[in-house]
Amino acid sequence: DKSYRLAFVGCHLPAHEGKLEKRNGALRQILDAFQSFLSGEAVVFTFGDLNYRINTTYVDALKDADAWATVVRLTTGRSVPRLAALDELTRQPQVNIDACGLAAFWTPALNFLPTSPVRYIEQVKLHRFGPTLFKKIEYKIPVLGYTDRVLF
Repeated sequence: DKSYRLAFVGCHLPAHEGKLEKRNGALRQILDAFQSFLSGEAVVFTFGDLNYRINTTYVDALKDADAWATVVRLTTGRSVPRLAALDELTRQPQVNIDACGLAAFWTPALNFLPTSPVRYIEQVKLHRFGPTLFKKIEYKIPVLGYTDRVLF
C-alpha cells in the first residue's frame, strides 16, 4: 500500500491582459512557499482564478481589428478547439512553463468556451450641450480567457 499527501492550493493570480509574467511570478512564489510540503509523494491541485487569457490583448485588438473579429467569430461559432489553441497558459514558451513551476502540472483539455468577466470600465463624461448636461458612457470589453482553472 502506498499513501499520498494531498495538497489543495487555491490562488487568485494577477488580473488583466498583458500580465503574463506577473501571473507566472506569483504562481512561482506560491509554489515555492509550499515546497517543503509538496516534496515527496504529494498530489497537488492548484485551482482558482488563474487569470490566463486568450492570447490577444485588448490593445492589440484595437490595433488589429481582424484579430479581435477572429476571436469574436470563433466564440460566436463555438469553435472551442481553435480558441483553446490561443490559450495564454498553454501557448507560452516551455522556458516560462519550467520557470514558474507549471511543468509539474497537468491541465485537462479545454472543452468549453472562454469566459469574460461581467464587468466593464465605465467612464462617465459630462458634456455641456446648451443649457443641459448629458452623460456619455464608454465601455471597455475585457479580453476573453480561461481564467478559472484546475491544475494537478
